[in-house]
Amino acid sequence: MRNTNKVYLAYGSNLNLEQMEYRCPYAVPLGYTELPGFKLLFRGSKNNAVATVEPHDCGIVPALLWEITPRDEEALDRYEGWPRFYRKETVTVTLYGKPVEAMVYIMNDGHPLGLPDDYYLNVILEGYASAGFDADVLETAMAVSLGGEQQKLCADCLACSNSMSEPAENDEDSDKLYCVVKQAYVTEDGFCDDYN
Repeated sequence: MRNTNKVYLAYGSNLNLEQMEYRCPYAVPLGYTELPGFKLLFRGSKNNAVATVEPHDCGIVPALLWEITPRDEEALDRYEGWPRFYRKETVTVTLYGKPVEAMVYIMNDGHPLGLPDDYYLNVILEGYASAGFDADVLETAMAVSLGGEQQKLCADCLACSNSMSEPAENDEDSDKLYCVVKQAYVTEDGFCDDYN
């Protein structure tokens, strides 16, 4: 008999082990990984946004791989609002040094940036804490939602490569980038001032 289970990549609220145990009782965690070439964002309604990932050259999103059964996938489809709200894509990540193809839910286009409510954000934070992930990625996603689309991922800032930055507002600092997360200018050597 053919195994119809899939590998599923979680990056948002489904990092939360307790939530996944309730929603997908047959799912088995396989291990933690990173999704390179993507950034985490919150999109949806203004104060009730949810997580998604979007391609970005210098982005990295921490994630958890699960083995899910068809019944688990049906439960996830309902939770994620597939195919209307989220679509399914296949990505390749590394698990224990080996490439693995995984299914991931990515929000469909057309949803504005927004902030998550406290409950949803805390569910994700619990998942980050249990995995030992650095919450900087979440803070960056929140900063984007607060500041809007004009901000961009700062590849120049080596101290916090996933930080958001924008051009300085005054003429004196117009040649610098300002790191919104670190609240400091990015210096010529590529680091936030407060990192030096």
